[in-house]
Amino acid sequence: MKYELLELNLNSPTIRVMGFGAAGNSAVNYMVDSNLKLGRLNSVTDPVLKEEISDTDLLFLTAAMTESDALNELIQAAKIARKRNILTIALATSAMDSILSEIKGSVDSFIIFPESMGASFNELCLDAVQEIIGFISQEGLINLDFSDLKGVITKAGRCAIGSGISSGDNKAQKAIEMSFSSALLKGVNLQGADGILIKISSACLGVDEFDDILSPINKLASDAAIIKVATVINEKLTDMVKVSILCTGIG
Repeated sequence: MKYELLELNLNSPTIRVMGFGAAGNSAVNYMVDSNLKLGRLNSVTDPVLKEEISDTDLLFLTAAMTESDALNELIQAAKIARKRNILTIALATSAMDSILSEIKGSVDSFIIFPESMGASFNELCLDAVQEIIGFISQEGLINLDFSDLKGVITKAGRCAIGSGISSGDNKAQKAIEMSFSSALLKGVNLQGADGILIKISSACLGVDEFDDILSPINKLASDAAIIKVATVINEKLTDMVKVSILCTGIG
């Protein structure tokens, strides 16, 4: 079997994305075309798979659940990664409960894309990978690192991610509301999340605006949830604020 394996161009940690089947390979090549922190793209075969991912810290696995062979390949790669203590996140389309159970038992976390979202599988995979690595790759006033991500992703099961951006009056409140209503977070019960990572990006953010973002999350989240926040100064956002949220261990 051949797989598309993309290594992202970050000094640390080492992050790779693997695509399985027609949909997975297409998603990885879409990331290449979108210049997603492009490193190198390899076509990998089974005999050298273990060697190719041996030094990986975070591995994204992508496939469409409609391709049974691709799903089996994804699960086998996940099992190899688990034996090497590699943090793994699966990105897939909607699937039957039996398939979800098998995925859950093989990877640390998984994100399921509803088929009715309107966006293509390629776009959904790109957005998810961009948002997740954004939590640990952007320097800010308050930073999150790989250990923070690993702490909430390891053996966490189903996850959801979303973001919102707004400007003008009440921009912080609007941005957090947009995050909650974004496609993958809409309807998610934060009370059932074990971990929540929050990234706030803005050119300038006041204390009251910071509180406008965190207060709704603190009210909705469980007292036992691990909540961590990063703040990033982004001069390009001028009068805007962007809020990204990763919820892990849902349900």
